[in-house]
Amino acid sequence: MHPQAIAGHGVDDGQLLILQVSSQGNESPFKSHPVNMWISLVAAFIYYFAVVAQLEDTIFFEQSIIVAAISGPLSAVSLVSMFLPGLLGFLIFIPWTLLTIIVAYQIHYVLIHHACRRLQQKIINFVSKFTDVCSTSFGFIESSSNEQPRLPV
Repeated sequence: MHPQAIAGHGVDDGQLLILQVSSQGNESPFKSHPVNMWISLVAAFIYYFAVVAQLEDTIFFEQSIIVAAISGPLSAVSLVSMFLPGLLGFLIFIPWTLLTIIVAYQIHYVLIHHACRRLQQKIINFVSKFTDVCSTSFGFIESSSNEQPRLPV
């Protein structure tokens, strides 16, 4: 069948055809665009597992945010690239890569900042508990002053 133009003019007009959809008949998309389909399928599964890890609040919560931010758009971009002709279908991955790097960096920065705050709070709690244990166990109630404890009157 003759391809139908979605955007732009037909091939017969001599103008650039931006997006074309052709009837493939019995041919599977896995045969006509095998790399794009497998990338999309694998990226979609990775995205779903990352979302489940976020919903279940697992130990992989922070990592799953970045994985979902990368794999979700990759799945969509690989599907869209099938409809674009030749080089344009390949070039669509460049903005995805740049956007992914920016988003992953921002998410990673926020997660590192959050992790540092949690680590700081844990250290403060540990030091506080350690000083409490030391002061009660060894009788260091006020170790900074040299005064003798006063008896109640």
